[in-house]
Amino acid sequence: MKEIITFEPPETIVMTLRGKLEAEETAHMFEKWATFVDPSKKIKVLVDLSKLEEIPPQAREALKVGGRKFLMSKVSSFGASIKMRVMAGLVLKMVPQVDKSAFFKTEAEARAWLEDKK
Repeated sequence: MKEIITFEPPETIVMTLRGKLEAEETAHMFEKWATFVDPSKKIKVLVDLSKLEEIPPQAREALKVGGRKFLMSKVSSFGASIKMRVMAGLVLKMVPQVDKSAFFKTEAEARAWLEDKK
């Protein structure tokens, strides 16, 4: 996996995930998050899944464990294939720290939902 992680102040992590998620890289990804945000404060997450191909069981576990270290008010994903949408949806259900999540076709739709105060 080659992920790209950036931060958009004041509270949004932006990620692009590509290829096959690897458990070790996924765990390291959350270490990067901690350099951008305080894990005790609610954040928003925007995820580009358009180039993600696979989430093996070990990576799903790493996502679940790492995701539980952060409080997420919203996770907005876009561009996912049907397969990746199902897999990512299962992972999101295993992370109780996510208040709301949604999938969209485009980045513009995903960002609009993320910024909606509802």
